[in-house]
Amino acid sequence: MSLEIFGRFRLQKRIAHGGMGEVFYGLQYSEGAFQRPVIAKSILPKMAQRIDVFSRVVQEAELAAQINHPNVVTVFELGRHRGVYFIVMEYIEGVDLSSLMQRSLRVGQKLPHRLAAEAVRQAALGLNAAHTVDIVHRDISLNNIVVRRDGLTKLIDFGIAGLAQAS
Repeated sequence: MSLEIFGRFRLQKRIAHGGMGEVFYGLQYSEGAFQRPVIAKSILPKMAQRIDVFSRVVQEAELAAQINHPNVVTVFELGRHRGVYFIVMEYIEGVDLSSLMQRSLRVGQKLPHRLAAEAVRQAALGLNAAHTVDIVHRDISLNNIVVRRDGLTKLIDFGIAGLAQAS
């Protein structure tokens, strides 16, 4: 997927890529001057042809969209543009806990206990919200817990989540 306008979204820059797809930072436009930053995860066309990969991405979007909680990333849309499937979700201006820990270690300090405890508490609230609708995350890691600049913590990446009944 090239950097382009599709539908209400304008992709600004690619921020990650891998064997399954790409992740872009972009903007969502609506009527008037309204715009908001978003993240768009695309599935490479060759991977979308694999039913296991395609169904996993659709499941990620469907499961994450069922959770409405301030400590869980919000999914806005699952769509297709020029044969490329994508998930659009909220952009979180912040840093994952793994990066925060690495930064602290580089400067010879430990991550402040209060910050770590509060981030874990908020992530647990997000997990509880997922569990309330019978969703199990299955990939809780420091990389999937993002702390915004204002301290709000969000749980991301429900890529291998599943329904509790299927566990």
